[in-house]
Amino acid sequence: MTCFTIAICDDELESIDVVRSILQQHPQSDKFMVMTFQSGEALYEYIQMYEYAFDLIILDIRLKLWDGVKTGELLSKIESGKYTDILFISSDTSYAMQLFDLRPLNFLVKPIDPQKLLSNVDVALQHSKNKVQCFTYKFEKVFHKIPYHEIIYFESMRKRIYINCVDSTKNCYFYGSMEELLLSIDSKDFLQIHCSFLVNWAHVKKVYSGQILLDDGTLLNISRQFRKTVQEYSISFLGGK
Repeated sequence: MTCFTIAICDDELESIDVVRSILQQHPQSDKFMVMTFQSGEALYEYIQMYEYAFDLIILDIRLKLWDGVKTGELLSKIESGKYTDILFISSDTSYAMQLFDLRPLNFLVKPIDPQKLLSNVDVALQHSKNKVQCFTYKFEKVFHKIPYHEIIYFESMRKRIYINCVDSTKNCYFYGSMEELLLSIDSKDFLQIHCSFLVNWAHVKKVYSGQILLDDGTLLNISRQFRKTVQEYSISFLGGK
């Protein structure tokens, strides 16, 4: 599973801690990337500014200034918020009918039942599998997503991972190692060909004995230790098409 991103929005730190604690009980919690917000305005501004789509937003309804209902309505009007599952939480059940038009994932009453929260997370996880699969990374405290099919290859150099994309204006980097990258990738299309290169095989144009040519014209070396793997992968990849 690739990273599953969750936003918790609640103006009470104690409530945020409770939700975090429950999420840590999930069997796939090691793949969760969680951000917290203490107001609807902060959550909305983050999503709008960075055009970031969380997989799940756990949103308290009784917030100051913008309540959860208004925040949800505004999020539904921007592209990055349209396809995110929203799980509303509140100690006040009177809001339930107001949420109907927003088609939320669910509405849970505080104090939160851990099993009910985890069950809803499972549903959101299932929904995420039907979305365009993306690589998620964090840079300067901000989450970013890039669809796997837009990535040509990753390059590891001096504790940085460089992402080379089909659209070169989207090329970027984040801090990390090849070992960490390999653990976070959830796509069978990627193969390591060198201690520094992880390639999206969908963008491989030609394979030579010691190099591969990518469809953007880039020529990368294949390390001796990976040559047999590359040969076997090439055969299986072509056979799967």
